[in-house]
Amino acid sequence: MEPVDLLWFLTVVGLINCEGVVKRMVMAGSDVVLPCSLNNKNIELALFDWMKDDRQEVFLYNAGTHSNSGHPGQDEQFKGRVSHFPDELINGNASIIIRNTRPSDSGSYTCYFPHIQQQRFHIELLVGVSPKPRVMILSITPDWALLQCEVRRAFPKTQIVWHDSDGIILPAEEKLEDSDDPHCPPALTLQTNVTKTSNFCCVVTQQEPHHMTEGHIHVHICRDSMKTKCVGVIAGAGVCDLVVFSTVLATFLICWKIGWFRYIRRTMRGKLKYNVVVKYP
Repeated sequence: MEPVDLLWFLTVVGLINCEGVVKRMVMAGSDVVLPCSLNNKNIELALFDWMKDDRQEVFLYNAGTHSNSGHPGQDEQFKGRVSHFPDELINGNASIIIRNTRPSDSGSYTCYFPHIQQQRFHIELLVGVSPKPRVMILSITPDWALLQCEVRRAFPKTQIVWHDSDGIILPAEEKLEDSDDPHCPPALTLQTNVTKTSNFCCVVTQQEPHHMTEGHIHVHICRDSMKTKCVGVIAGAGVCDLVVFSTVLATFLICWKIGWFRYIRRTMRGKLKYNVVVKYP
């Protein structure tokens, strides 16, 4: 099977519902093929037009000329990102590929053959966004720590849970910011209290498309017998250890103090050397 045929097969199978609408779901930044075909009919000399939401020109082909060869009218949103499959026209394949998809590409697409029995194909495209969760420690004491997991601009809706190192879901409080933009959903945060030294994981899941991201954090809790020593934290790939910080700060203060004393000593020596006292008889 040729690569284009295989791609076509994987695109169409299982995606057509009872209403004849093809649904495609991809993550932002990936490429997507929108299928459209007249079975085994040569369309090299035909006219077909791709539109988004019945108002944006996505791609137009007309007997050899098309949007990428100087044909006017293509919407700015799609310029340089949409192409067809020239070698497949002889087989009736009018599919297009949209590269580097964006959330704004989500919507209803139609592939229209006005001169061939006015055939029209419908495709629903959903472009998801799943940024990596931001995990942090909001507050910490020698006995407990308050953790927060934050996800912004995730689309479609996400589910967030906190896990401990044993995979046990932790009780947590969810907070949601307000947003009026359907393609720019509100920030979602999840807070939980932990009372033991361990690794913790924030898992963000999107049911459609099936996608999951994680954020990890290590928390070190010092008990009563160790309160005078430390409360250390290691978050993500960075290190934020209060013990190291305290050591560096103490070293800096000592060095600064020594340097200040040396400065005073040099200043005093200079005054003694160059200060001339004149006595009159």
